[in-house]
Amino acid sequence: MLDDSISSFSFQSVWKARQARDGARYYYINPDHPIIKKLLTKDLITNKEFQKAIEVIGDTTPVESIIQYQSEDPESHEMRGNNTELDSGTIELAKLMYQSLLDSGKSKEIAIKQIFNIEPFNNYTQLIEYFK
Repeated sequence: MLDDSISSFSFQSVWKARQARDGARYYYINPDHPIIKKLLTKDLITNKEFQKAIEVIGDTTPVESIIQYQSEDPESHEMRGNNTELDSGTIELAKLMYQSLLDSGKSKEIAIKQIFNIEPFNNYTQLIEYFK
């Protein structure tokens, strides 16, 4: 039941969509969604909180919308452009994964191969220079 003192309610979807200038449609997780926002503001989250967030994200994936737009305009859902520019977040995440694989006993060669079999790292061959 909603509190009668609440005068307005703003629906917050977990997923947002935007259309780029080139007409491509992109979907992203809404950082303003109450669940996502709460997790983003916490210094530490538990495995259970993370698992629940992943479940919410998976359960609310806008499949119907994607199918509808795909059937109306197939080119609007092409994979992201040929952006080969690495951002610092992708580099740091790849380095963390690399170190984690080494710490788990993988050889450098196997660790690198595994990373390049993971999206989005497979799009950035220049990451290899960060694995030392």
